[in-house]
Amino acid sequence: MLELKNAGKRYSSRWLFQNLNLQVPTGEFISILGPSGCGKSTLLRILAELDTLTEGQLTQPATTTPGFVFQESCLLPWLTVSENVAIGISTKNLTPSEKSDQIEKILKTVKLKESAFLFPHQLSGGMKMRVSIARALINNKSILFLDEPFAALDDFIRFELQEELLEYWKQHKMTVFFVTHSVTESVFLSQKLWLFPQGDQHQFQELDLRKTATNVRMYRQSPEYFKLVTEISDRLRGKA
Repeated sequence: MLELKNAGKRYSSRWLFQNLNLQVPTGEFISILGPSGCGKSTLLRILAELDTLTEGQLTQPATTTPGFVFQESCLLPWLTVSENVAIGISTKNLTPSEKSDQIEKILKTVKLKESAFLFPHQLSGGMKMRVSIARALINNKSILFLDEPFAALDDFIRFELQEELLEYWKQHKMTVFFVTHSVTESVFLSQKLWLFPQGDQHQFQELDLRKTATNVRMYRQSPEYFKLVTEISDRLRGKA
């Protein structure tokens, strides 16, 4: 279980958040939602141990194997798709054959098997993001951190990647932390929301969405989905 105790982060004289006490059981999908500048990406980096708390304590599970997906795909332009994905392999005692099998398997999962030998300049924006996700997922990571990975994509590709990510999470049950400023995206993806309401970062809220629908593709058209989007939008604007 990941745990934050009395956690706070300050930049100069401004506190992004204080007194956060949170416990995250293994296998949960949590979105961190809020307006620009509220501290959600900073909190994500702290959870991934890429930044530190000003006060309080972060406890990670002893066997954590993390993957991180940034808003930009961050691919190395001189490497092929396969070679970029291979960077994410953390196990050093694999044979070349085992390594190749892992790369092929994850590329098939993200629908890029036929693009294995292309270079980044030959890929669309959606394909580049799939490579970035594949690099983070390879080796069956136990915890995944995503910092607005779909923000720059058009809605069609964004919806498709959301559905693929959710299906992968349901199959493998890793813990996922997903930063977004989109209410609709957070409601579609998450079991729980960590919400920073507009204008007051200190009124942090943890919400259990308690979703009942099981069909990923149909959920976006369900009354439950629209009700939650409205409720979360009101909370984000401080109207609930």
